[in-house]
Order: sequence, then structure tokens, then C-alpha cells
Amino acid sequence: LSVGELIDPPYELVRAKGPLSRFKSELHSRFATPLLTFSFVLIALAAVLSGSFNRRGMSRRILAAALSIVVVQTGYMTLVGFVARNSGLSFFLYLVAVLPAPFAFAFLSGDYLRSKRWPRRLKLWPKLIRRVFS
Repeated sequence: LSVGELIDPPYELVRAKGPLSRFKSELHSRFATPLLTFSFVLIALAAVLSGSFNRRGMSRRILAAALSIVVVQTGYMTLVGFVARNSGLSFFLYLVAVLPAPFAFAFLSGDYLRSKRWPRRLKLWPKLIRRVFS
């Protein structure tokens, strides 16, 4: 279906395919999916460019980035199913797609991992984060 058909589906299509909320879910999914690519790229950049260079490789950082991308994608796909049932949850699709980007920017812009003093927002698991990204 095209975007125009998803915005205003013909009556015959609605009758054949099911409730209108499925069309709205597909429309929101098509608009929010490109936002995921920016978040995925920023997660990967934050994993590769943060921390110190190590001769032995960056396998822990790459694994952490891959796992975080899998978690974001899983949350997004789960929300797509929920939005198909309740279109009021469509805001959360965009939130899940965009929310990882500020965290990745925080890792890219600051030197949080090498400093001894952690900012207030990252005091939850400093040892775990420092172990993965060092």
C-alpha cells in the first residue's frame, strides 16, 4: 500500500483487510523506521569512538553496541504490535526510535569513560560501563 492509501484507505480495503488502526499502525511504522537508522549509527559510533585504543581489539564495545541495537529493535517491533491494537501508543514508536540518540551523543561528546569523576546522570552503573567501554 502507498502512503496515500494508508492515510485515507478506501472502504473496500478497510472491509477486506481489517480495522483502521492497522493502517494507522503501518503508517506510523513507516514514518518512524527511518529514525531508527540514525539511532543505530550513533550507537555504533559511540561504541567504536569512545574509550581508549586497545591493540587487542574492541570486541566488548562492539558486542555492547550490537546488544543495545538488538534491544532497541526488539522494543520497536514490540511497540508496532501494540500500536496496531491501540493507536494512542503511536507516540512511543517515535520515542523508542529517537531516545537512544541523545545517550549516544553523550558518550561521543564527553570523556566520561576515562575520567574519575562521573556526571550525575551516569552514576547508575559506572563500573559496568567503564569495564565494557575501556
